[in-house]
Amino acid sequence: MVAKPRILARDNAKTILTILKKIIENDEDSTSIIDYPVLIGSCAAKWHIPSFRDINDWDLIATISQSISIINEIKTSKTFKYIKLVYYPGGGLKIIGEFIDRYISKDESSIIFDIELVSDKFNLKKMKSNEVLDYDEIGNNDDGYFEIDKIDFERIDYTQPKASGLMILELCCNVEDKILFPLPSNFLCIVAPLKILEALKTSHICWPTDFHKNIADLHLLRDILNYKDMSIIRPLCNPQRDELIEFLLKTRIKETENIRGIPGAHINLNMTNEEFLDNNDNLFVQRRILR
Repeated sequence: MVAKPRILARDNAKTILTILKKIIENDEDSTSIIDYPVLIGSCAAKWHIPSFRDINDWDLIATISQSISIINEIKTSKTFKYIKLVYYPGGGLKIIGEFIDRYISKDESSIIFDIELVSDKFNLKKMKSNEVLDYDEIGNNDDGYFEIDKIDFERIDYTQPKASGLMILELCCNVEDKILFPLPSNFLCIVAPLKILEALKTSHICWPTDFHKNIADLHLLRDILNYKDMSIIRPLCNPQRDELIEFLLKTRIKETENIRGIPGAHINLNMTNEEFLDNNDNLFVQRRILR
């Protein structure tokens, strides 16, 4: 059973900053893993491929310190339409939000962002249990009650595989491609290479959300990477990736399963054909994709 995500703070940037600072306050070694956040997702693909579909969302992977800087920069010059800090048990910690230029009211000026937080000291996929806390679940209107001082995460067990976000930061340490995050301070981000974007896109195509958009993006990414060199009628086959990227993909899939559930796990095959087909709106898995 997938544990439901918890909103640790909603529409209060100050509270989010307090929580983030609390997580790293006792970190005796504050050396950054990487100098800049890493841009992934559609915006990164658009940077590499100008003909890529239009986008207005920025997906970032960043350390906690970098995330604090980003929020402070947005607070200084922009207005949040919404912002929330979400904990996904087994999946990690994210800041999800949208901001606008405070002097422009047009919807086109809004920027949607999703920051995946990474630490090489704390396992952000494992919050220390505390029965006093009562967190809000995504989708509820009422905020849950919690004590900021009680929010704490397990230390990383270095005998276990790294989180995929940490792998990405390490793989991108020497990447020179950069882009400016849309803030007046010229906040730089590293643009993830196409081979990482392809692996990330592959990691979530087994889930139905935005399937057709995602599969079209995946075709384009593999085409640009020359994974195909084949007839256009050949199926979208599993490409040959280097060992680190393949391990990143497998780790990312596992983390996505922790957040979204295993595709098709809820389908009950112990029924008649008629009963099974009567549930065609709830089958969840409609096709098999080679990864």
